[in-house]
Amino acid sequence: MLKKYEFTGETMEIGRATLRRIRYLQDVGPLKKGDLGGWIEKEDNLDHSGAARISGAARISGSARISGSAVISGTAVISGTARIFGTARIYGSAVIYGDAWIYGDAVIFGDAWEISPLQMQGSRHQVTTCSHSEIAIGCEVHTVEHWQEHYEQIGTANGYTHDQIKEYQWLIKGAAEWLKYQKNIGNLK
Repeated sequence: MLKKYEFTGETMEIGRATLRRIRYLQDVGPLKKGDLGGWIEKEDNLDHSGAARISGAARISGSARISGSAVISGTAVISGTARIFGTARIYGSAVIYGDAWIYGDAVIFGDAWEISPLQMQGSRHQVTTCSHSEIAIGCEVHTVEHWQEHYEQIGTANGYTHDQIKEYQWLIKGAAEWLKYQKNIGNLK
């Protein structure tokens, strides 16, 4: 089997693990031969076959493994026995650990959750805190501030009744308060 990367000799100590920077030996997605990749502890962390790749300051350690066409980038951290495969993408400052399996077309990014997000079922759509500053209602995703300022227009445009708009105003307020509380007690950055 043709290797798709090599170790550069550059190392980084994280706890008891020594991570090593990789350099690509062939084109992998948008990465070109000679491009520096991210950091891995051992070759078992990143499959040599397929289009899986790690770039930027992203790190994989422990028995975690990335394979298939999965992408890890930014400052994402993957550890434990986590498995990332399929066409999953993990980027930003996301942290995946333990026995997590991320696969298919999953996308995890930014300030991903270390606690479960809040989910409330309204009369028409579910309300979910989908990031540390955003709320999803049905297929609409906006910042808390945007929802608070425009919930009436969004509700009207989506065919909500007057009573449903008032219901979702209350749910948006609840989600905003929950996010504020979680930030205040240190659960969210």
